Amino acid sequence: MTRIAIVTGGTRGIGEAISLALNGALLHTPVLGASALALAPHVPAGQVLHVSACAKGCAHPAPADLVLAARPGGFGLARGATAATAASCPPIARAALLSHPELLQAE
Repeated sequence: MTRIAIVTGGTRGIGEAISLALNGALLHTPVLGASALALAPHVPAGQVLHVSACAKGCAHPAPADLVLAARPGGFGLARGATAATAASCPPIARAALLSHPELLQAE
């Protein structure tokens, strides 16, 4: 089962900042869903954040502006990449990412 959220951001309004494409998996992955919701307001305007629970990224196989792929130790973060690429990046602890969401805006 693919576990994904696609979040488009740029505004501070949660209703405007979030577009979730779900196949029901986030209901079984509350940490992933909570992370996507918490980071949504920090997604740069006009960019797409793909949050995936695995490297397959089945629901969004194309590259996204920002990709977080769950992996042991946190999330791999990649830019202009797929979930497979992000999953091979060094992990950023979930707590560190949530306390420093500006990491999504860094180049």
